This record gives sequence, structure tokens and C-alpha cells, in this order.
Amino acid sequence: MAPPASQRTGTKRKLKSASGKLGSSVKRHTKPDKDAKPKHVSFKNQIRSLRRLLSKPDLPDDVRALKQAQIDELEGKMNAAATTEKHRQRHAKTKPVRFFERRKAERILSKTKRALEALPSTEDGDARLAAVKRVEEATMDVNYVKHFPINKKYISLYAKGERKDPKALSKIQRIRQRVADELRARAEERAANAQTHESDDDDDEPVTFDDDFFLESDTE
Repeated sequence: MAPPASQRTGTKRKLKSASGKLGSSVKRHTKPDKDAKPKHVSFKNQIRSLRRLLSKPDLPDDVRALKQAQIDELEGKMNAAATTEKHRQRHAKTKPVRFFERRKAERILSKTKRALEALPSTEDGDARLAAVKRVEEATMDVNYVKHFPINKKYISLYAKGERKDPKALSKIQRIRQRVADELRARAEERAANAQTHESDDDDDEPVTFDDDFFLESDTE
């Protein structure tokens, strides 16, 4: 004797529900993305792999020399990256100070420019020369803060005592001039290459002193 229609319908629903759950549990295999970028391998892991290769006793001399050269190059890059990160972190710590000093330097620059523009057009003597000099000095102060070398410990322009301390003042003056020279070189290079339309005012990149510029008296 066949079961009632209501029981047969319930059985079909259970089977359908079970098949649906079974289908949802099956994992779908996706093809690897051909355009995916290869995973970056750290310098440390690359060096470790090369050292394991060098540990093989039957490695040919020419291959051993090549791999050792690669290790030396990677160690140099790793040390340079660590130094850059150290400088970046130190530079980031002084960001609030540099922000407020930049605002102050820009206000002083605007004031000196207004004073120069306010001079009578007939004024062509010592007063105009002095006003022009003040604008130049204020411009150097703005650039000092904007482009202070990332690999040097920041020396405040307006901190109490900095402008009076001969040692600090000497460093400030030397960095101001060095930054001015670097910005002038950048502008000349852009003009020669004619590859960019950026102005110097929009270039906020800090400079980097690669030599031993006043390094003997630096404090970390």
C-alpha cells in the first residue's frame, strides 16, 4: 500500500534539502591567476637560501663565487633598507615640530614679501636691498623645514637656544645653504630635461646628504 501523498511530498523535500547541502560542501577548484604578481621574498630569506646552496661541498668554484657575490649584494641592500627605515621613522617623529615651524616660516615669508611690495617704486637704495635680503632669508628658512635631509637629526629653527647656540646655528646655516644648492640643482635638471611641469614650490621631497657633511659633530 502506497504512503499518503503528504508523506511522499515530505520525503522529496528532505532529499532535495540533503542534496543541496551536499552540493554546497563540494569545493570548487579555481585556476591560478596568471596575472598575479609573484610573492616578494625578503632579503633575509634570499640570503638564507643562497647560504644553503653554498653549504654543498660539490658546488663548482665559479658558481660558488657567483652566489657569494649575490649574497654580498643582498646584504648591502638589506643594510641600506634598514638604514632608510631608521631615518624614515626618525623623520616621522619630528613631523609635528616641522609642521608648526613650516607654518611659522611661511607666515614670516609672506610678511617679508608684503614689506618688499609696500616699498615705493622709486625706492632703489639700501632699504630695498635689505628687504630683498629678508625675503631670501625667509625663503631659505621655509625650504629648510620643507626639505630637511631625511638622514639627519632635525635641528629646530625656532626652539629656544638653537639660534643662540653657535654649534647649532652653524649647522642650521650649513644645512640651509646645502638645501638651497640641492633645490637649485633639481630645478636646473628639470629645466634641462624638460620632462616635468612641477614647480619647486610643490616639491616637498627632503634631500639626502650622502657624504660626511658635518657628520663628525652629529649626535644620534
